[in-house]
Amino acid sequence: MVVDASPVSSGSNFERSLTLTGGLPVAKGTVEYDTTALYVWISQARIDGNDALAAGERIGGASKGAFTIPTARLGTKDAVPGPAHATALALTIDEDGSERVVEWSMPVVLVGP
Repeated sequence: MVVDASPVSSGSNFERSLTLTGGLPVAKGTVEYDTTALYVWISQARIDGNDALAAGERIGGASKGAFTIPTARLGTKDAVPGPAHATALALTIDEDGSERVVEWSMPVVLVGP
């Protein structure tokens, strides 16, 4: 059995600036595929040792285009305005009905109160 392990190129992305609401980032961006599920993680490493991690998900069929996903805190620390990193995994549906996992990750800036 031959497995195609080549990465799937993705034009999907997060907005460069993500808003904080109550210490939690709201993931926003664009996904270029129809999806069955979309998972996001936003991490913030800080020099004071109070790293923050938040995650969110959108389950159920959705068309390609803009997404907004609120997140929940995974640790005990709030995120603060400043640099962070956003990662996503999407279960996509190709035109022929086959499913693929697409991932993307990029630096972002958290903005807000």
